[in-house]
Amino acid sequence: MIGRAKYQKSSEIGVFSKSNNEITLVPPAASKNYKKKVKSILETDIVETTVCNSNLIGVFVAMNDKRIILPSTIMEHEEETLKEYFDQVDIINTKYTAIGNLVAMNNNGIAISRFIKEDIDAPSLEVAGTTLVGSTVFTTDKGFLAHRNTKEKEIKSLEETYKVEGKVGTINFGDPYVKNGIIGNNNGILVGGETTGPEINRVDEIFMLKE
Repeated sequence: MIGRAKYQKSSEIGVFSKSNNEITLVPPAASKNYKKKVKSILETDIVETTVCNSNLIGVFVAMNDKRIILPSTIMEHEEETLKEYFDQVDIINTKYTAIGNLVAMNNNGIAISRFIKEDIDAPSLEVAGTTLVGSTVFTTDKGFLAHRNTKEKEIKSLEETYKVEGKVGTINFGDPYVKNGIIGNNNGILVGGETTGPEINRVDEIFMLKE
């Protein structure tokens, strides 16, 4: 399924939440209606937590079903909570703490920014002229959505990495930094509340889901 949602009054739901096929991380401040929609559309359990003492979970976290990557600024109690849900918890000691903006991963592969290529064994890629691959790509095991200015050769590199096909597009009425306005998994996708009908159709085309 595909649905629209806002976190409080923000359509940038990918800044505040992160999902895999089993769980969705949401801030403790998330409303009951938001958590209900997440659980219904994405078919996951809800895990309430902060990351780095912040509600900006999607900025600091990259994850798939088995692995989560976090900055060294993670609080001890937050790390202990997350260890309950992942086989592999990687803490990256880097000055670039916005891991969610630097890493995009599914269960097949991982692409990273050149800023952290010394810390993670994965290909460093540029997408649409920026090294912020985590902000410019949203991927599941069914496909990926990339920044509207992503070049064809970059699409091919992403397809080789994720082992799925992908296309370019936008979220939230033209935002090319697609990660900011989307969360989801193989079961469903939630997009920000300002996402237009044509943008939802693009998401459906890529991830083969229905609203």
